[in-house]
Amino acid sequence: MLREKNFYEKLNTKTIEDNPSDLIQTLSNPVHLEEKNKALLDAIIQVNKATLRDGKHIPATAAIFTATATESASLNTIDFGGTDGAPKKGEVYAISAMTIENVSGGSGDVIYEVLVTDGTESQSIVKRTQTTPPVNLNQELEYPHRLEIDSNVQLRFSATRSGLTAAKIQVYAYRLY
Repeated sequence: MLREKNFYEKLNTKTIEDNPSDLIQTLSNPVHLEEKNKALLDAIIQVNKATLRDGKHIPATAAIFTATATESASLNTIDFGGTDGAPKKGEVYAISAMTIENVSGGSGDVIYEVLVTDGTESQSIVKRTQTTPPVNLNQELEYPHRLEIDSNVQLRFSATRSGLTAAKIQVYAYRLY
């Protein structure tokens, strides 16, 4: 009873409108999954439901994340705010759209690639060759529907063309957790 009371007391200056997701995550992370914590775990579930941390879009968390490739074929991390550009611990983002907004330097086709990496292995999730932007990377045809990333992976971008000096990607994403 005391532990869940302390949990609520640490949140009592917040309202649902404040969307205290980071604070909820911080308070939830050290809780062990054991029977003696059942009441506290139930409190965390209630707070998560009340603040819409239920696997659907958390209001006021949509954002456009960017990366700019300034060298041909270099891998550039799209920064979601956590360690090495991954989402922060406990956060999960759904990727809704990806667009290459501009490219400069060189001429001819550019090979655009977006990869997911866990730091050891990388997987290409979309690869497209096109001459001029904007390049809308198509979720239905080119990368997995409901692509989600968490603190275990980074999203990386590259653009390859002789003489390339810059290519910018924009990634529209929203938090699920």
